[in-house]
Amino acid sequence: MNYATLKVELAADPLGRGYVDMSDDEVVASLGVADQSRTKAIPSTELLAWAGAENRFKRIEDAAQNTDLEEAQSVAKAAELLIRRDTTSLDLSLPDRALMVGSLVAVGVLTQADSDALHALGTETIDRATELGLGQVLPGHVQKARA
Repeated sequence: MNYATLKVELAADPLGRGYVDMSDDEVVASLGVADQSRTKAIPSTELLAWAGAENRFKRIEDAAQNTDLEEAQSVAKAAELLIRRDTTSLDLSLPDRALMVGSLVAVGVLTQADSDALHALGTETIDRATELGLGQVLPGHVQKARA
């Protein structure tokens, strides 16, 4: 247990959970509620399934061949390779990867709904303890951090 991190969380209460008024058991319960979002890499199997729906892969493939798209053609080619390649992943927390998707939306290759669906695949909900890297928090841990 990283008591320093837990102590800071309890004292600062950055999310306004009201730890000061909670019992040790209530703090444990609060830290265990899955209500925090974080970006995760999308594995190739999920990326391929996403691309196969709503005619997305065909639109990306067509854009990769369309010389009129100029810079977007290169992005479409990279997206096509990414989708086709086994054992790869797409991490939308990386600015250049998110920009790639955004540029395909900007030129009409993908819709905003396509982008939203992709971002949803790359988002997971976790509890506050996991977000802080605390692992399993027990009432004794809270008691010790408060002392």
